Amino acid sequence: MTSFSLPNDWSHPPRKSSNVLREIIKQHGTDCHLPANSKISGDEFSQHVFAVETGEWLIRIDSAGVIGHLSKGSIFGVSNVIYDSGQQIYLDAIERSSYKKCPIEVFKEVFLREHNVAIAIADHFAWLNRMTEFYLTLMRQGGAYAKVKFSIEWLSKAPSIYRENISLITFICDRTGVSKAHAHTILKQLKLGGYLEIESGFLLSVCKPLPNGY
Repeated sequence: MTSFSLPNDWSHPPRKSSNVLREIIKQHGTDCHLPANSKISGDEFSQHVFAVETGEWLIRIDSAGVIGHLSKGSIFGVSNVIYDSGQQIYLDAIERSSYKKCPIEVFKEVFLREHNVAIAIADHFAWLNRMTEFYLTLMRQGGAYAKVKFSIEWLSKAPSIYRENISLITFICDRTGVSKAHAHTILKQLKLGGYLEIESGFLLSVCKPLPNGY
């Protein structure tokens, strides 16, 4: 049986490379603010690399679902330096946020000039590819339980704003496409088995490691 447990580095890109990239954004970036429920998309997204300073953001594909979170210290858009990501991905602030944005042209210039920056971009990109491959494999090959298990593990380790403001069912369905009815059935069994503490639809805690099978 394939295990689809949340990777240990799911929300944690390589620290050393992140520090290098963050310093470039700090030196060459522009200070910006984003109101709650606002988004960054289109050319504004595809032509920049971003560093979140405050607030929480969602990474979305079109309006279909959520594929990631960004928190204070997160960097996103490094892939824009390598290739055109198109118009499918956009960033959605769930609370008022501050951030820096740096044009991808700056990264390309520094990339060609400084060896350590090239290594940092490659390292970060390799991590992003691993996480993307895991997520796509889960979506294509994982059953409903594997997707629910992954979502619960993700939510349990996410900042508290998610657990306090998003019901467990909504969190699961928005990130995996599992139907609400199927998710309810699985959660009911996990709660009866003493694995989860849920109140009014919100996850309070994971009481013990979730089983690999259902």
